Amino acid sequence: MSQPPQQPLPPPYPGSGAGSGSGSGTSNPISSASSALPTPTDEKKPSSYGTVIPPALSPSPDTKNPNFSSSSSSDLSESSEYADLTRNPFLDPVVAAHWRKVYEEADYECRAVFDPSVTWTEEEEKAIIRKIDFRACAWAIVMFFALQVDRGNLSQALADGMLDDLGLDTNGMFICLTYASFEGVGWLQRRRKNKEKKNERKERGKGGKRKGERDEDEADDMTDYNYGNVIFLVSFLCAELPSQLLSKKLGPDRWIPIQIVLWSVVAISQCSLTGRGSFFATRCLLGLIEGGFIPDIVLWLSYFYTSRELPIRLSYFWTTLSTTSIITSLMAFGLLHMRGINGWAGWQWMFLVEGLITLCIGLASFFMMPASAVQTKTWFRPNGWFTDREVSIVVNRVLRDDPSKGDMHNREAITPKRLWETLKDYDLWPLYAIGLVAYIPQTPVNYYLTLTLRRLGFSAFNTNLLVIPSSVVHIITLLLLTRLSDILKERTFVAMLQCLWTLPCILALRFWPGLIENAWGTYALMSVLLSYPYCHAILVAWTSKNANNVGARSVSAALYNMSVQLGNVVANFIYMDYDKPYYHDGNTKLVVINLLAIGVFLFTKAYYVWRNKQKDKVWDALTEEQKAEYIKTTKVQGSRRLDFRFAH
Repeated sequence: MSQPPQQPLPPPYPGSGAGSGSGSGTSNPISSASSALPTPTDEKKPSSYGTVIPPALSPSPDTKNPNFSSSSSSDLSESSEYADLTRNPFLDPVVAAHWRKVYEEADYECRAVFDPSVTWTEEEEKAIIRKIDFRACAWAIVMFFALQVDRGNLSQALADGMLDDLGLDTNGMFICLTYASFEGVGWLQRRRKNKEKKNERKERGKGGKRKGERDEDEADDMTDYNYGNVIFLVSFLCAELPSQLLSKKLGPDRWIPIQIVLWSVVAISQCSLTGRGSFFATRCLLGLIEGGFIPDIVLWLSYFYTSRELPIRLSYFWTTLSTTSIITSLMAFGLLHMRGINGWAGWQWMFLVEGLITLCIGLASFFMMPASAVQTKTWFRPNGWFTDREVSIVVNRVLRDDPSKGDMHNREAITPKRLWETLKDYDLWPLYAIGLVAYIPQTPVNYYLTLTLRRLGFSAFNTNLLVIPSSVVHIITLLLLTRLSDILKERTFVAMLQCLWTLPCILALRFWPGLIENAWGTYALMSVLLSYPYCHAILVAWTSKNANNVGARSVSAALYNMSVQLGNVVANFIYMDYDKPYYHDGNTKLVVINLLAIGVFLFTKAYYVWRNKQKDKVWDALTEEQKAEYIKTTKVQGSRRLDFRFAH
């Protein structure tokens, strides 16, 4: 196979600053790794975005560049050969032949349009990216909106008095056994007395209640609310990995619409809740069905975007968290006013109407999600998304960024061996640890925002409107944080800004004497806290890059999200009834956890720097022949490869 002419160069384009690579360039073509090579520009920056060393271009062992973990020579990075291979690794005939064989053996669905020599202009690529944004990313946002509506509208229902309407209490065996492990047997005695007092109040009528009894009844209801959240989160957590395995087998284009339709049916059924049993049952079902949706959608988006483009799109994706909060707050303002129509409470109408909306989104998703770039044409979409040339550009730009994206078919199941290899990959555990602790500090405040505002004297309708300002600022800070990470080519320290934002706010919640007494001051403090810059998009893309393999990427995304859900479960036990309304003990725990999260971020940075230096030492000791032989013959996959460098 002859090398194609050098003019025009395959994208990215010299001097344009644009490209299809990630923040660290494109991938090593021979390796089965999916991480990226540094571009000539990125060589001059700290290698916090991960690298793979091209064997034919590796420097001698005594050549060191302190700013680049793969020890690449700055003179080498300026060479035409290095620049060309970095932009298009398939210009090397040996490399192209290797990956063509891999794609054929994997029965990769896009293998027919793999073309090492195809070129395109910068304007063509930009136009295609806009088209993908409009068709794939935009619909992913709509589907995520459906997820957030059905798993997040419980807080609006609480503002309408759902707990009182259902008469929730805490006499279930599950509640007793679990809660007793946290508060001891004395809790059972207190709850028994509370139930007796509640029964006495019912006998006397509402007008005969004594001072203080309402608070005790609210404690019972709030415990039910806590455990409803816990049941949902545990179910969500348990479903993450099975859902991801099922999605990889069926294809996310099939499994995701099924998920949305199923959880919408359950969400609609919430309008018929009758008590604690049905409340817990729907919480469990929603968690089991919704679990795994986020890794599934990230997997689908990765078919169309390069590793540099994906984090930015994920930041748009997660702005849906706040956007949904704004939209549903406005919807709730109207729907909750329907209380009394047909004898229903406002929250019942809300569950019905919002569930029907997400059901429509689920049904539409069957027709909006193609399986891959080469499968957009079908009987209901005869023209497809792309022309034949655009299909070639979409596929080849993604493969040049990450050749390993074609080493599995999009309907290929993950084998038990590959699953086990990913589970025991300890190099990804620091990222799971971040997911476990980083989102706990703000979670209790977010869960209790509407209830706290009600206690402060705000009406049910004003409460739902007051959550909007923090949601708007949250969108802005999320987008700015992700952009900053892309500009600085830095993940750890930029993502850690989330913890640095929340820490002073939590300290104020713990030590400010005006808490609760100053209603507007308390609201302002909670709003500032909940406006934090969300680093989740950075972490998801970071985990994906360091997994460094298609199969490992699918599993690691689920494991990371499981760690996040486990952290959410822990967060539900931070604010306890005995500690309200100031939650001094709870906020003290949040301060400690926030400091721990900062420590985990710093540890992760140090660990990946150390691991990269460790690999450099072994790799640089090999001869050029040994390096080439290792890449061609090694069976090691993912981040364990010697030629892979961790992003940080």
